[in-house]
Formats: sequence, structure tokens, C-alpha cells
Amino acid sequence: MRVTNSSMYDSFISNLQSSMQQLEKLTQKSSTGIDVNKPSDAPEKIGRIISLRDSINNVAQYKTNVSDAVSYMTSTETALSSMASLLDSAHTTAVEAANSTYSDTDRSTMANAVENKIEELISLGNTQVEGKYIFSGYKTTTEAFTAVKTGTSITSVTYNGDSGLMPEEINKGEVMNKNVAGSELTAAGTDAFNTLIKFRDDLTANDTTAITADIDKLQTASDAVTAMNTDVGGKITRLDNMKSTLTQTSTTYTSLLSSLQDADITEVATQFQLQKNVYQAALSSISSMLQQTTLADLLR
Repeated sequence: MRVTNSSMYDSFISNLQSSMQQLEKLTQKSSTGIDVNKPSDAPEKIGRIISLRDSINNVAQYKTNVSDAVSYMTSTETALSSMASLLDSAHTTAVEAANSTYSDTDRSTMANAVENKIEELISLGNTQVEGKYIFSGYKTTTEAFTAVKTGTSITSVTYNGDSGLMPEEINKGEVMNKNVAGSELTAAGTDAFNTLIKFRDDLTANDTTAITADIDKLQTASDAVTAMNTDVGGKITRLDNMKSTLTQTSTTYTSLLSSLQDADITEVATQFQLQKNVYQAALSSISSMLQQTTLADLLR
């Protein structure tokens, strides 16, 4: 079969284009460090690669969720710890105030100090993280607690939030509530706010019998807050452990993905140089052919 100059030229052009495509592919591998940039590069690997990429993204999201939960809970733990200390201090004051050696003037002074503790307790109840009220349940943009006053004296405390708990998925199939609803702080029998308010009123009234009864109520309120704080502390420990687990998992997945898709840069550089030589040889051949070929030859 007679091979025309035109068909030879077409073959040269086809080979040249193929060589250029190979150079482009090798250039991309060199610049990205990735051997598999599209499914056609390695059809037998692409399924596992996609799965591993999804898994890595999921782990990254879980780590973000864990960090958010830790931030929320750390602030919650700090606030609850301060509340418990405040109630313990009030309990100590109650024990002292129940002693008959104290005068009504002494108890009046104590009442003023307890008034300040009520204010402080409200402030702690309105703790915020990134502009969100952590004790307001779902109503994070609403101040959790507001004081109702008669003159300058706080007569009651209103809870403005709800009992909503905010779950965070910290791993596949594992969910943890990251907040403590403020409604727990106002629960019947353990209401920290009303317990303090009543104690202050009993001090103001110089009622030692009522003050004696307040001792156990303050202890109960303190124990309830401490129990909440202990639960939060346990969750933080669990989250810290989960963070370590997720980091290890991410490292494992990343290593597996690397073994499947990463390019051998040394090998790519060698292939690039070889392909470059092929390309330059093809260019040289075409140039030589064109110099020796007339238009009439190409049209045959």
C-alpha cells in the first residue's frame, strides 16, 4: 500500500498532539503531586479514592463539631463551677448567720452581700460564647435570665430560655448534647436563684429559724449545680479522647489516600524528560519533512 506524504504528515501531527497531551498530564502531576487527577487516570482506584476523600471530609467535620462542643462546654463548666463556689460561700454564710452570737446588723450586712451574689449568679447564667447565651436552650440569642426588682432589690429571677438541648454529632452515629439548659438551674427544689433570694430575705428579717432551714436548701442547690458540672466535665474528657481518636483516624485515612493517589515526583520528572525528548524529536521530524515537502506533495 502506498503511503502518501499527506498521510505521513497526519501521522506526525497525531503523534505530536499525543506527545503534548502526555507532557500536559505529567506537568499536572508534577505541579499537584497527585497521580490520579481524574477517573480515567486509574479506573481501578477511583472508587476507593472517592470513598477515602469523603471519609476524610467527614472526620474533619466531626473534629469541627468536637471543637465547637468543647468550647461550649468549657465555658459551661467554668460558669457552673463559679456558681457552685458562690452557693458554697452562701452556705457558709448561712451557717454563720444561724449562730445567735450574730446581731441583726451583722445579718443585714450579710443580706447585702447575698444580694451581690444574686446579681453575680444572674451574670453567670447569662454567660455567652461567640454571642450565644449558653444556658438559653435553643433560644441562644435571648438573654437566659433577667432580674425582677422592687426598687433596687431583686425579688425574683425570670428564665427566658427553653429546655432545648443542642446535639452535636462527634463521630459517626455518636451524638452529644453540648449545652445545659438554664431550666435545670431553676428546677423545683434546687432553684439556685430563689434559694439565694429567700436566704437574703431571711437575713433581712433577722429570722434565725428560717436561716437555719436555708442551710440545707443552699447545700441542695449547690449539690445540684456541682452534679451538672461533674457531668459536663465528664463530657469534656470524652470529647478530648474523641478528638485524639479522630486525629489518628484522619492520619490513617490520609496515609491510605496518599498511597493510592500521590505521584512519585522522581519518576514523574524522569517520564517528563523522556516525553519532552519524544516531543522535541517529533517537532524536529515534522520540521525536516516540511522543508523537503511541497504543497503539491501534501495534496497527493
